[in-house]
Amino acid sequence: MPSHTTSSRLRSQRHNQPHPTSAPNLNQLLPLTRALLGISVLSIGAINLAWGDDTATDLGTVAAHQTDTPSSSPTTIDWSKATTNYQVNMQDNNAPSANGGTNPYWTIANLPSVSLDTVDSYGLANMPAGQKGLRIRGEMMPHGAIGTIDGLPLMGIDPGPGTLMSFDNEDLSAISVQEGPVAPDNISLFTNVGVVDSQVLWPMQHSHAIISQSIGAFGFDRTFVRLDSGTLPDGSAFMLSASNTGASKWRGPGDAPGGRKNIEFAWTHPLGDRADVKLYFTSDNLQEDSYRPLTYSQATNLGQFNYYDYSSTRSAGINYYGYNTQSFRDWSAFAELTYRMGEQSSLVFKPYYSQETGEYMIGGGLNTPIYKNDVLQWLIDHNTYGFSAEWRTQFASTHFKLGYAWDSMDPPGPPTEWKLYNPTANGLSFQKWALLSSITQRNTFSNLYAVADQNLGAWHIQAGMRYVDETLPSINVYNPTGVGDVSYQSALASSSGINSKLSATGASFGTWLPFVSAVLPLDPFSEFRVSLGRNYGAPSFDIWPTYQNNSKLQGKYTAQQIWNSIRPETDDAIDAGWRIGNAKGFIEPTVFYSQNHNVEVGVTDPSINTTYQQNIGQTQLYGMQLLADYQLTPTWNGYASISWNKNTFTQNIVTTGGTPMSVEGLQVPDTPQWIANLGATWKQGPFAIMPMLHYTGLRYADLQHTQPVPSYSTTDINVSWEHKTTTGTLQALFSVTNVFNKQYIAFINTSSYTQAATGGQPAFYPGAPQTWMAKLAYHW
Repeated sequence: MPSHTTSSRLRSQRHNQPHPTSAPNLNQLLPLTRALLGISVLSIGAINLAWGDDTATDLGTVAAHQTDTPSSSPTTIDWSKATTNYQVNMQDNNAPSANGGTNPYWTIANLPSVSLDTVDSYGLANMPAGQKGLRIRGEMMPHGAIGTIDGLPLMGIDPGPGTLMSFDNEDLSAISVQEGPVAPDNISLFTNVGVVDSQVLWPMQHSHAIISQSIGAFGFDRTFVRLDSGTLPDGSAFMLSASNTGASKWRGPGDAPGGRKNIEFAWTHPLGDRADVKLYFTSDNLQEDSYRPLTYSQATNLGQFNYYDYSSTRSAGINYYGYNTQSFRDWSAFAELTYRMGEQSSLVFKPYYSQETGEYMIGGGLNTPIYKNDVLQWLIDHNTYGFSAEWRTQFASTHFKLGYAWDSMDPPGPPTEWKLYNPTANGLSFQKWALLSSITQRNTFSNLYAVADQNLGAWHIQAGMRYVDETLPSINVYNPTGVGDVSYQSALASSSGINSKLSATGASFGTWLPFVSAVLPLDPFSEFRVSLGRNYGAPSFDIWPTYQNNSKLQGKYTAQQIWNSIRPETDDAIDAGWRIGNAKGFIEPTVFYSQNHNVEVGVTDPSINTTYQQNIGQTQLYGMQLLADYQLTPTWNGYASISWNKNTFTQNIVTTGGTPMSVEGLQVPDTPQWIANLGATWKQGPFAIMPMLHYTGLRYADLQHTQPVPSYSTTDINVSWEHKTTTGTLQALFSVTNVFNKQYIAFINTSSYTQAATGGQPAFYPGAPQTWMAKLAYHW
């Protein structure tokens, strides 16, 4: 489990409200919470969430004025917004962070309803293909590290490491997570899972430098440096940073990573009195060996299999660690141009481009009777580019945003280039191209949105609409017979031609996403909030490579029929909550409900003896969560994040292969009902000690609940020290994760690419054992 480098000390400031000078009476909290639950349940019953995919809802013209309130705490809630939105200030000395110095998911892991299941102690192990271990309210991020960078979907649909490894934590100013209904001006490709946004740290106005060195268990070694120029005579500023990170795997041979090298550069410049331009560039290289998944039988006997992994000898065939590796290079560039047309209006234009090149090697990655003992090489070479343009203005007391965003990406997903190799005593022997295809039309997203906000009496109202249009890629599949072990372009040229039955033209989906929210201040200490709207989710691409290598599916359907069966997931959601707080801290209980359509689920289909993801589920989600942080004494601070999620199927399902499955009323797989994080901070002078307890409840790995995975709890502890000198600040940190060396299953992977190695069943990964890390940093 992840840990805080220091404890979160949450404080909040109210939009257009002075800080209260005394704490609320704690005896008042329980009646307020009961009232919140009662009002929210009535709201859920009163509001009809049955919006159709093709029906726009007229929400009127209302708005709210938004401002960013300053905070000295690492984690805050935004009192000016009605949505469930948390933010972590990454530049605070107490900010939570992945000890490996990257992976934004680790930073939000202690927030309510966030479940992060990782297979290493440093957040540096990249899981092959889409699933990276993050669930929010039981919904899995399906296509890699889906999220945004400064509000941009920079990496698009990304089965590689993507944004998990592209930005160092020291180069981020904040990371936020939005749960429940998402406002229309958030242009993340998919919003039903929640939106994680990493905000980069642009060049500072003053000159600054930092150098840090970290070491830890299992050969962990990380060096980071950053230089900020400060504002130069022409008004511009730049920053340059670099890092080098390595670690051995905690189980089995190999490294994770063998080397992760990163460089980032940013530049800002004013263009006269009305305009500003910002440019950002990042590049990273990653090489690492993968962890071996366990079967369910092995996962139930961790006393024997907790350290079970790939073999160090080549005679192990597909289970040789050298045949289960990954290597990637990612680079991205984006810009922000702001033009102020007057005191009330501005135009913001943001173009972006990213490129990912690399490969996965997966032993037994193609689960077919003939090729299950071969090594799959998944070649990846794709790019994403696009832009957003937003006009912001004000008429009278109403603030408006009107925007358009467009995104275009090369697959994967789905995969387009697969080779198969047979392990021999002398190494790998080429077998065939398992997938040879080309893209004739890219995967594109078009978004048009409008948002208005205003204070109406005591209410703070925001409403708007987003229309999203997604076009799936069009793919020509080539006949691989007789094509040798050559480059991708040479393979296309030497193919005998296109197989039209296995090729498909992409369909388009157009969906309206209405949204409305309201905040009502109740007294100087509290406010009520409610938000409701429709979110957009990902279509499942797993069925495409499954179809291309399954003769039974090919006998039933054409590729076009399979492609036409894909549907994006949508949900109709409502959040309601109370915020109660003062300068010493706050408590924020929230209740929520959503109806989820075309939910992606991992299905083992006996009719074709294959497991893959399909958009065939109908579910409902309801629950409650609480986030609290309070300064108990001058030296003690307490933190609590508790959530209860009930995410169940509302009807039985029928697989694409035609198999009915009885799942109605059952909890969605890999979704614990209870998640809790309890922590405290003791601070005295330059020293701070921060223990943190994490709890994850019972889960089920499969649809029909035949594979229960027990609950578990882990404990982390961090000790920090800070000393100011005449030239700068010296900081030291020592942390231990999983202090009591608990053995447990952390990550359950239902991706078809991983399940192939476990015979088509869910794949299980043990959590990392006790791990220590020490870091020394100097700022000047």
